[in-house]
Amino acid sequence: MKQLITVQTLDACISSDGKCYIGPNQILSPGAKDELGRRRVAIVYGPKPDASSACCCQSSSGSGSTSCCKKGSICDPDELAIAVAALLKKECGISDPAELRALTMEALLRIVQKC
Repeated sequence: MKQLITVQTLDACISSDGKCYIGPNQILSPGAKDELGRRRVAIVYGPKPDASSACCCQSSSGSGSTSCCKKGSICDPDELAIAVAALLKKECGISDPAELRALTMEALLRIVQKC
């Protein structure tokens, strides 16, 4: 039997990389699909990638070349913001968009200040 993913159960499907992975035994409701679009969360039909082999490409200090960084380092600032917002919503239960946006920005500023 397939699992229906609704707006209410959506946060459990958003991975730490900020994408929503839909497996072969899952169905995404139209409302959930709309909500993901509103949040600008990418929908990936397939299994979540293995965390040990996942990487992202980044430019090496303005040299124009790219290198692969290991999972745990999010190279794209937009992906980092999405991941922080998803974490705040899932772990802290924050659902107000204005509050979620403000706390996400505060968290990102603190991350930038520490790095």
